[in-house]
Amino acid sequence: MSRSATHIGGGASHARQPGARILVAIWLRDVVGEGGKFTTRQLREAVPGRNQVDRRMRSLRYADWVIHEYRTHASLAADEFLLERIGVPVWEPGLAGYGLRKITSRVRNEVMARDLNRCVRCGIAAGEP
Repeated sequence: MSRSATHIGGGASHARQPGARILVAIWLRDVVGEGGKFTTRQLREAVPGRNQVDRRMRSLRYADWVIHEYRTHASLAADEFLLERIGVPVWEPGLAGYGLRKITSRVRNEVMARDLNRCVRCGIAAGEP
């Protein structure tokens, strides 16, 4: 089966579906493999119906995955990636958020109070349309 034809997480189920980051990691592990190349298009086709899968793929780097792009590996085209090394198995229970920043509710509330519950970019307050 070709890399672009292999879909993950596409079936409807009442059970909680894994997040896009986990689906991307599983696809990279099972289909691409260490040393394998893939494109953004293949990644998006492999994890359909999920937003920002390329961003989720890049977040795996914080979990010790080594994924090269054309800026770090001269032989790659602009839309090509190379999976050099699989890092932390984020599909394992308890490891899904490995390497991601966590903001505690206390810190979040302090920031919201400091900014008067308004977006610091556009000025919209909480609850405004």
